[in-house]
Amino acid sequence: MIFYGDYHTHTVYSDGKSSIEENVAAAVKRGLKEVAITDHGFRNAFCLKRREVALQKKEIEICREKYPDIKILYGIEADLIGADGRIDLDKSDFKEFDLVIAGFHPSARPYTFRDFWLINLSTYRAVLFKPSKDVVRRNTKIAIDMLTRYEIDIYPHVNHSFYVDLQEVAKACADTETYMELNAKHIDRETFEALCASEAKLAANTDAHKKESVGDLSVVERLAEECGIGLDRIENFKNPIELKRKI
Repeated sequence: MIFYGDYHTHTVYSDGKSSIEENVAAAVKRGLKEVAITDHGFRNAFCLKRREVALQKKEIEICREKYPDIKILYGIEADLIGADGRIDLDKSDFKEFDLVIAGFHPSARPYTFRDFWLINLSTYRAVLFKPSKDVVRRNTKIAIDMLTRYEIDIYPHVNHSFYVDLQEVAKACADTETYMELNAKHIDRETFEALCASEAKLAANTDAHKKESVGDLSVVERLAEECGIGLDRIENFKNPIELKRKI
């Protein structure tokens, strides 16, 4: 099956292996109608540099002319860096992008040592040990503060290392009209079922780090079949996602 769009792909501008054009060409070959280029935010160890934004925009404009049958969105995957919900974008940065994804990445540099202590250390421990209720409660508040503080389009790879109360965050996503992501790289059956049962809008994305993965949402299709959930529950199965910034 072919989804309408893939809204989470990385390139050589961060930790991806392929160029912007290679990702776009792969999306065209897959039959997508939309694709987003969303490299990591400015405080990630594998980040897009602010000075590279204009260069990326220029490359995307060239691709838009060369591939007129697909809509190419310019986005960014920003990083959660503060216990107050702060991310590594200034408010003025938002105007540069068509689409903003924002969530936690262990490779991002926190804003202060306190933020490192409250967010990163807890997340590192969660790799080995089940997070405590206090950690989940704190993470949930941080995620909700982020969602209400910024105009974020997609909350990515839900409960991948950064554990939250899924239903509480899903409610915040619904209230702020933010999509929760069914991430083809980081999804299990339990999380998939919980997301599909939530009130949030859903977007299935590949989180592709190489051109061969762009648009390959077979994992999501398989989980939907196993769980008896219609793909129509996923917004970008037949439709484009609704962006908060007009383009």
